[in-house]
Amino acid sequence: MGILCVLDTFEGRLTAVSAGHLLPVVLRGQRVVPVADIGGLPIALLDNTKYEDLTVQLEPGDRVYLFSDGIIEQASPAGRGTLFGQDRLVDLLLAGHARDLDQVVTHEMDALVGWAGGRRFADDVSLVALEWTRGLQQDLRTWFSGSGRTRE
Repeated sequence: MGILCVLDTFEGRLTAVSAGHLLPVVLRGQRVVPVADIGGLPIALLDNTKYEDLTVQLEPGDRVYLFSDGIIEQASPAGRGTLFGQDRLVDLLLAGHARDLDQVVTHEMDALVGWAGGRRFADDVSLVALEWTRGLQQDLRTWFSGSGRTRE
């Protein structure tokens, strides 16, 4: 399983292709931005598999989270197999909308450790977070206009 994401740093356009992997969660402030469920078979399951891509236009302040299934499929030893789940993950990410990204990731991992009853997880656990601020093109315009330089 895998996911390939490309972020156009000039326009803020995120394009993703999933090969059986969970789709990214995109947050805009305190709301989830809908991401089309494009499906996708795991890599090399069938010959000549075609994959659809999805595109999300990010706005300044949007946050994108990529995560492994080890997070949402982590069972609670106290909960008789109750899973951490994607809803719980998203709720925690939304609750951290005003925090710095590193604090959000730390808080999320601390919550998972508490859920699992320790740092021994049943599967791999990965969480990647990014925040779109604005396009590189805008940064370059600001830099050139502020410095008195011109583009050639």
